[in-house]
Amino acid sequence: MNEKSNLRKLLLVALGLICIVSIQAQKRTITGNVKDAADGSAMPGVSVVVKNTTQGTITSYNGDYTIEVEQGNTLVYSFIGFKPQEAIVGTASVMNIS
Repeated sequence: MNEKSNLRKLLLVALGLICIVSIQAQKRTITGNVKDAADGSAMPGVSVVVKNTTQGTITSYNGDYTIEVEQGNTLVYSFIGFKPQEAIVGTASVMNIS
């Protein structure tokens, strides 16, 4: 009887751990484009970083970027000579910035 009780407890703990792992935030891919608000031209070389991390990327020659991030994180867009902009990652998978 005691052995069955221990097995049940072990199975419950294992099930709980599986649930916790599946509930944790999962990374997803965000894509977007960065353009100059003044003239609408593409901005290559813009730094796109997850705030308070070292995770980031740089926009391509046509201003496009792709990054894996968790919902609720903040992306920081910065470029020399421009004021940095921040955007919170919501449910959208495309985030364009001017």
